[in-house]
Amino acid sequence: MTTIHDSLYYRVPGPKRVGRYSKRVGLARLNLRSAEGQLVRDMRANLAKDFPDPSPFHRELIERLCMLKLQLSAFDQRSINNGGQMTKGDADVYLAWHNSFARTLSRLYGMQEPNKGPAGGWSPSFSADTEAA
Repeated sequence: MTTIHDSLYYRVPGPKRVGRYSKRVGLARLNLRSAEGQLVRDMRANLAKDFPDPSPFHRELIERLCMLKLQLSAFDQRSINNGGQMTKGDADVYLAWHNSFARTLSRLYGMQEPNKGPAGGWSPSFSADTEAA
């Protein structure tokens, strides 16, 4: 009979072993002399004007915005090279990244999402009385 201790999913708690993957993962560094690096550097500089002493939270949002802008620019360049055409998959990814960029930008500046009305959809700004007249 197999017990829980014989299971493959059971791990004995204890100190973690140190191995070659124990170090911090190094993130990819961008060559700031390339066109992509200059785009990121310019975006950071523009955002630094609005946030001269950013908190760690703001710094992380600024970095995320720079990388999202870089990805969006790469998609723009690919679209231009293909004669302005995008595949459906590319368009879906572009739209998702664009929405993430917009949400992150609004979070950075502390803006609220626009009011969407009572049911989360469009609500008319006029009443039925003005339409009947």
